[in-house]
Amino acid sequence: MEKIAQGLANKEIADRLGLSVETVRVHLKRIYEKLHVRSRTEAALQYRDTAGRPPWEPGL
Repeated sequence: MEKIAQGLANKEIADRLGLSVETVRVHLKRIYEKLHVRSRTEAALQYRDTAGRPPWEPGL
């Protein structure tokens, strides 16, 4: 999620992590489902708002 929050494209993430673009795409799809979001922007905002806190801890 950090890479998404930094604004990196799937290809850039794949290159930096040594993965295929398809692997990144599949993992992001699963992350979106778990976060109940539909876009990179929503996922990045949710990550930014909760970064450094356990998911069960309420926001500020």
